[in-house]
Amino acid sequence: MSGFSVSPVFSKTVAGPLLNGTGNEPIREIAMHAWSAFVKQLMRDDGGVTSIEYALIGSLIAVTILGAVASLGSSVNDLYQRIATSVAAALA
Repeated sequence: MSGFSVSPVFSKTVAGPLLNGTGNEPIREIAMHAWSAFVKQLMRDDGGVTSIEYALIGSLIAVTILGAVASLGSSVNDLYQRIATSVAAALA
């Protein structure tokens, strides 16, 4: 099995030029380097912030629409009841 040394878990090594080209770097160091690079990239990425802002604006619009429908709902219902009563009286 070329490429891996038989030793305790987490101290296996990978042969060949990886990351900085030194070769035979422990797998744990490679994983930690990859993880730290991923976290640094997430810290620099601001694309998620924009989508969160759009979500907040959309939820604010939805709450405003729900409030308007709730406040106008009873008024519209009363209007339809008056119209129905007038039509029923006209037809009778």
